[in-house]
Amino acid sequence: MTIKAKRAFIHRLIEVIWHQRELGRIDEFYSVEFLSKYPTHREDVRSLQAAFPDVQVKIRGMVAEEDTVAIRWLLQGTHKGEFMNFHPSNNQVRVPGMSFIQVSDGKVVDIRNQFDLLNFMQQLGSFSWGRRSYFYLVFIV
Repeated sequence: MTIKAKRAFIHRLIEVIWHQRELGRIDEFYSVEFLSKYPTHREDVRSLQAAFPDVQVKIRGMVAEEDTVAIRWLLQGTHKGEFMNFHPSNNQVRVPGMSFIQVSDGKVVDIRNQFDLLNFMQQLGSFSWGRRSYFYLVFIV
Protein backbone atom coordinates (compact mmCIF):
# COMPACT_ATOMS: atom_id res chain seq x y z
CA MET A 1 0.00 0.00 0.00
CA THR A 2 1.47 3.36 -0.98
CA ILE A 3 1.66 6.33 1.40
CA LYS A 4 -1.07 8.05 -0.63
CA ALA A 5 -3.26 4.92 -0.40
CA LYS A 6 -2.75 4.74 3.39
CA ARG A 7 -3.86 8.35 3.76
CA ALA A 8 -6.96 7.67 1.64
CA PHE A 9 -7.63 4.53 3.70
CA ILE A 10 -7.69 6.52 6.97
CA HIS A 11 -10.03 9.14 5.46
CA ARG A 12 -12.34 6.31 4.30
CA LEU A 13 -12.21 4.59 7.73
CA ILE A 14 -13.30 7.78 9.49
CA GLU A 15 -16.03 8.43 6.96
CA VAL A 16 -17.49 4.89 7.04
CA ILE A 17 -17.09 3.99 10.73
CA TRP A 18 -17.52 7.39 12.39
CA HIS A 19 -19.65 9.50 10.08
CA GLN A 20 -21.79 6.89 8.31
CA ARG A 21 -21.79 4.70 11.45
CA GLU A 22 -21.44 1.47 9.50
CA LEU A 23 -19.98 -0.65 12.29
CA GLY A 24 -20.95 -3.78 10.36
CA ARG A 25 -18.07 -2.90 8.02
CA ILE A 26 -15.46 -2.70 10.78
CA ASP A 27 -13.75 -5.90 9.55
CA GLU A 28 -12.93 -4.09 6.28
CA PHE A 29 -10.71 -1.68 8.18
CA TYR A 30 -9.34 -3.51 11.22
CA SER A 31 -7.23 -6.66 11.18
CA VAL A 32 -8.24 -9.82 13.02
CA GLU A 33 -5.15 -9.32 15.21
CA PHE A 34 -6.25 -5.80 16.15
CA LEU A 35 -9.80 -6.91 17.01
CA SER A 36 -8.38 -9.81 19.05
CA LYS A 37 -5.99 -7.48 20.89
CA TYR A 38 -8.80 -4.94 21.54
CA PRO A 39 -11.92 -7.12 21.76
CA THR A 40 -14.12 -4.27 23.03
CA HIS A 41 -13.22 -1.90 20.18
CA ARG A 42 -16.51 -2.35 18.32
CA GLU A 43 -18.54 -1.79 21.50
CA ASP A 44 -16.36 1.19 22.52
CA VAL A 45 -17.11 2.90 19.21
CA ARG A 46 -20.81 2.00 19.46
CA SER A 47 -21.09 3.40 23.00
CA LEU A 48 -19.35 6.65 22.04
CA GLN A 49 -21.65 7.04 19.04
CA ALA A 50 -24.72 6.34 21.20
CA ALA A 51 -23.69 8.90 23.81
CA PHE A 52 -22.78 11.49 21.17
CA PRO A 53 -25.25 10.86 18.32
CA ASP A 54 -23.92 13.76 16.25
CA VAL A 55 -20.23 12.88 16.76
CA GLN A 56 -17.83 13.94 14.02
CA VAL A 57 -14.12 13.31 13.75
CA LYS A 58 -12.38 16.03 11.77
CA ILE A 59 -8.85 15.47 10.56
CA ARG A 60 -6.70 18.54 11.22
CA GLY A 61 -3.44 17.12 9.87
CA MET A 62 -1.97 13.88 8.61
CA VAL A 63 1.54 12.52 8.04
CA ALA A 64 2.29 9.05 6.72
CA GLU A 65 5.58 7.15 6.61
CA GLU A 66 6.25 3.49 5.98
CA ASP A 67 3.54 1.59 7.90
CA THR A 68 2.36 4.42 10.18
CA VAL A 69 -0.16 7.21 9.65
CA ALA A 70 -0.19 10.01 12.23
CA ILE A 71 -3.28 12.19 12.42
CA ARG A 72 -4.28 15.23 14.42
CA TRP A 73 -8.04 15.20 14.90
CA LEU A 74 -10.88 17.04 16.56
CA LEU A 75 -13.81 15.05 17.94
CA GLN A 76 -17.03 17.06 18.21
CA GLY A 77 -20.43 16.05 19.46
CA THR A 78 -23.28 16.62 21.89
CA HIS A 79 -23.43 14.50 25.04
CA LYS A 80 -26.97 13.07 24.73
CA GLY A 81 -26.56 9.60 26.25
CA GLU A 82 -24.96 7.82 29.20
CA PHE A 83 -21.20 7.59 28.80
CA MET A 84 -18.70 6.10 31.24
CA ASN A 85 -21.39 6.20 33.94
CA PHE A 86 -21.98 9.91 33.35
CA HIS A 87 -25.55 10.98 32.65
CA PRO A 88 -26.24 13.07 29.55
CA SER A 89 -25.22 16.70 30.01
CA ASN A 90 -26.39 17.97 26.60
CA ASN A 91 -23.04 19.77 26.46
CA GLN A 92 -21.26 20.26 23.17
CA VAL A 93 -17.74 18.84 23.36
CA ARG A 94 -14.71 19.57 21.21
CA VAL A 95 -11.81 17.27 22.03
CA PRO A 96 -8.49 17.60 20.21
CA GLY A 97 -6.21 14.61 19.93
CA MET A 98 -3.82 12.62 17.82
CA SER A 99 -3.48 9.03 16.74
CA PHE A 100 -0.62 6.95 15.42
CA ILE A 101 -2.15 4.22 13.29
CA GLN A 102 -0.15 1.26 12.05
CA VAL A 103 -1.47 -0.13 8.76
CA SER A 104 -0.43 -3.44 7.23
CA ASP A 105 -1.95 -5.29 4.27
CA GLY A 106 -4.65 -2.63 3.98
CA LYS A 107 -5.90 -2.89 7.57
CA VAL A 108 -5.29 -1.26 10.94
CA VAL A 109 -3.06 -3.46 13.08
CA ASP A 110 -2.45 -1.05 15.96
CA ILE A 111 -3.44 2.42 17.21
CA ARG A 112 -1.96 4.71 19.84
CA ASN A 113 -4.16 7.67 20.82
CA GLN A 114 -3.48 10.80 22.83
CA PHE A 115 -6.07 13.41 23.76
CA ASP A 116 -6.89 15.92 26.47
CA LEU A 117 -8.92 13.84 28.94
CA LEU A 118 -9.19 16.60 31.54
CA ASN A 119 -10.56 19.01 28.93
CA PHE A 120 -13.05 16.35 27.80
CA MET A 121 -14.30 15.72 31.34
CA GLN A 122 -14.60 19.43 32.04
CA GLN A 123 -16.71 19.90 28.92
CA LEU A 124 -19.02 17.11 30.09
CA GLY A 125 -19.37 18.97 33.37
CA SER A 126 -18.20 15.87 35.22
CA PHE A 127 -14.90 17.07 36.61
CA SER A 128 -14.32 19.69 39.27
CA TRP A 129 -11.18 20.55 41.17
CA GLY A 130 -13.03 20.18 44.49
CA ARG A 131 -13.77 16.49 43.95
CA ARG A 132 -11.29 13.66 43.57
CA SER A 133 -12.15 11.62 40.56
CA TYR A 134 -9.99 9.06 38.82
CA PHE A 135 -10.97 7.23 35.69
CA TYR A 136 -9.50 5.98 32.47
CA LEU A 137 -10.86 6.53 28.99
CA VAL A 138 -9.68 4.88 25.84
CA PHE A 139 -10.86 6.64 22.70
CA ILE A 140 -10.10 4.64 19.59
CA VAL A 141 -10.46 6.19 16.14
